[in-house]
Amino acid sequence: MQVNVEVKTPETNDVAKAKYRPVMTRLLAQLKASLIDKPRNAIVSSFNHEVLSQFSDQPIRLLYLYTAENALPGVDVTNQWDLGANLEPDSIDSKVVERFHTNGQLVGIWYSKRKTDEGPILWQKMLDLGVDLFCSDMPLEA
Repeated sequence: MQVNVEVKTPETNDVAKAKYRPVMTRLLAQLKASLIDKPRNAIVSSFNHEVLSQFSDQPIRLLYLYTAENALPGVDVTNQWDLGANLEPDSIDSKVVERFHTNGQLVGIWYSKRKTDEGPILWQKMLDLGVDLFCSDMPLEA
């Protein structure tokens, strides 16, 4: 079994970073220590790519979460994203899937209830595109 641990952080402004940095430092140290025996069974994901960079020296697989509000970075950046990326459905098409698969990476999908109706129609569309991972609010139905 594989476990995905999503590290959620506050907004990335300087005040929030300063306030939460000691907490995040302790959390990351505990997470690294707890995953060290079975690092390949663990995936650490986050929208905060600065947090993920703190795991770059560990044999832990990283999954970059990305929102469609920002343009997907160029191939030179995404090729560095270890396991791949978890994206919103609106930002996934056959070219995006091919881009990650060509580099041996996975493409995942996550849903925002405010933007996307999750269900069989969307799941099938994503499967047809070749999406590898699903983050679902309805896992028993999927």
